[in-house]
Amino acid sequence: MPHNRGGVGLTTFKHIAMKLRLTKRHALRTSQHETVRDVWKESSTRYVETDSLLLSSSSLRLAAKTLKENNVEKAASQLHSLHCQEILTKSVSDYCPKKT
Repeated sequence: MPHNRGGVGLTTFKHIAMKLRLTKRHALRTSQHETVRDVWKESSTRYVETDSLLLSSSSLRLAAKTLKENNVEKAASQLHSLHCQEILTKSVSDYCPKKT
């Protein structure tokens, strides 16, 4: 999570893995070889979340941005669901200016 949302500004291993999976699935989907695209089609039931990001976005860059935003929102909602941390993170987010 970013500093202004109560985080330390580091990317998690989970996000890195999800982004790598997104990149791999994009490469399979846009391959020039029909057999590779067939692999993407046949395995799409196992990667529903990743493929839905790819299909709903116009580019890989936009899908990666959406993935990051979703992960930050999930982390923030998890952190805010904890009573003590909610108070602390709200104080930090009020104090830290948002990047423009």
